[in-house]
Amino acid sequence: MHQIKAHSSVRIGSDRSFGLIFAAVFTTVAAWPLLRAKIPVGRLSVLSEHVSDWFEIDEASPYMLMVADVVRDRRRTMTTEEQARFGIDKLNAIRSEIPAVTPVDYSARIRTVHRDTNPIYHALLARFRDLTGCPVIVNTSFNVRGEPIVCTPEHAFRCFMGTDIERLVVGNAMLSKEQQNPALGQDYKNAFALD
Repeated sequence: MHQIKAHSSVRIGSDRSFGLIFAAVFTTVAAWPLLRAKIPVGRLSVLSEHVSDWFEIDEASPYMLMVADVVRDRRRTMTTEEQARFGIDKLNAIRSEIPAVTPVDYSARIRTVHRDTNPIYHALLARFRDLTGCPVIVNTSFNVRGEPIVCTPEHAFRCFMGTDIERLVVGNAMLSKEQQNPALGQDYKNAFALD
């Protein structure tokens, strides 16, 4: 996973019955609109030991039930030109050091990840932090809009092959799109009715 860039996004899902972790890796969040018509902003996972370094909260939130603002020293002031924008152009202005999870009001729905309760996910996040300096990643459901959430390795592979996801991690295996047989892909763009 050393190829992950600082602004990459990792979407994580888990299936407790299989004890697996699924991660879909994009080079940028810009790839998401092809996967989902709406991007749920402000949903993230953060290493529990770093939560107060990034957010105005100092307590556990292992089930993503807490909302807190990005700390002030990690926010970015919008330029005059950005403030003059309208609609989606203004919405897309970078507002913090973690733009993929910072909406207009700087709030975030936080999932703290703890070494003792989720060691595999904690290790993944710790490695991401070691490579990028950032202990925060996007955390949203792993599915195409209108499709049920991924819960088996086969379903994860189908979603991976039918979308712009570049890499798929299932347990200890990592698949790269360019190494897969293109004939296994299907077009997900019109496969499901939007909700």
